[in-house]
Amino acid sequence: MLDEKNYRVDANFRWLGSRMKETEELCLTVCGIERCRPDKTFGPIIRDDYHVHMVLHGKGYLKMNGKTYTVTDGQIFTTFPDVEVYYYSDPKDPWYYTWISFGGIRAAYFLEKAGITLEHPVRDAYMDSGAFLNIAEKILNHHELIIENELLRTSFLYEAIALLVKSYSEQHPRKNLNSYPSDVYVNSALDYIHRNYARIQVSDVAKHIGISRYYLSRIFKNKMNISPQTYLLNYRLEQAG
Repeated sequence: MLDEKNYRVDANFRWLGSRMKETEELCLTVCGIERCRPDKTFGPIIRDDYHVHMVLHGKGYLKMNGKTYTVTDGQIFTTFPDVEVYYYSDPKDPWYYTWISFGGIRAAYFLEKAGITLEHPVRDAYMDSGAFLNIAEKILNHHELIIENELLRTSFLYEAIALLVKSYSEQHPRKNLNSYPSDVYVNSALDYIHRNYARIQVSDVAKHIGISRYYLSRIFKNKMNISPQTYLLNYRLEQAG
């Protein structure tokens, strides 16, 4: 829950903070938008959550994990728990950014699916930066201390992470298409076949799951020792008998 001191606004800055809930899958901790001064610095500091920044204009520099990164508009930089970080504006072209910060037991997993790791903390946005800004603004606009806003802020956090994953997946389809273990897809295929066997084709099964027919055929045969096409035909015959 928030209290009044955890929401602040001035001419160049909006900030909202919340308590970490480490046992949750994802938990919003901070959200903000800032037009940074030329001399704006942050850190060195060690945090206990993830901070994902979308640079809207300008540029700045990130020092983390023994490396220095130059980050410009249209890029994202992320800081990680338990890692010392220091970042600062470019004095001639200071950055204007928005950020969403969070923790949770699946935070690292979701960020990895978005192409964000400690070894690769900076990535191109692969999206209109305004879309990420819009989500941050929705979080900030629901800062009042009511339960429905807490739920909405959490939903907006998931929306932001989904946008990061989607934008990365679309840019790197071979890296990120198959997000779950193959058994999950095969079990989903079996369930769909069993419920809809009379009126579907294998292409319908693949489309329902969200993977290619080629990939479905490969993992299905590896697990079931039979192609999905043959399995579907055999299952129809069994049900007809």
